[in-house]
Amino acid sequence: MSSDEAIDSQIAELIREAALAGVRDELPHSIAVTVEEMHPRAGREDLIEIFATLHLERSSQKPILLGTAVVACAMSASLPGAASKPPAGSASTWTLHVAVMGEWQRDPKKLDRLGF
Repeated sequence: MSSDEAIDSQIAELIREAALAGVRDELPHSIAVTVEEMHPRAGREDLIEIFATLHLERSSQKPILLGTAVVACAMSASLPGAASKPPAGSASTWTLHVAVMGEWQRDPKKLDRLGF
């Protein structure tokens, strides 16, 4: 695993933990996260842009996650201490997408695509 993959995995897990913490018992733990992109913002080397997708198994889970607007709030509290690519003291912006990938926990091809 390259250092970029390790960083992506750490960030994905932090996003997942923040999402689960925000919805508490309302959502089963069937959330997977993939970091799609991470790079410095053009003209702002101190600002890292992170684009990630939260994968759910059922469409009925999506309004629970989106309706609470917990991910952004929880991430602002959870992620500053994360070991990550940006230099110390740099800020980050997050663009999160929520997608439904039916029965991903039971499908070996989907698990592979999600990095499991």
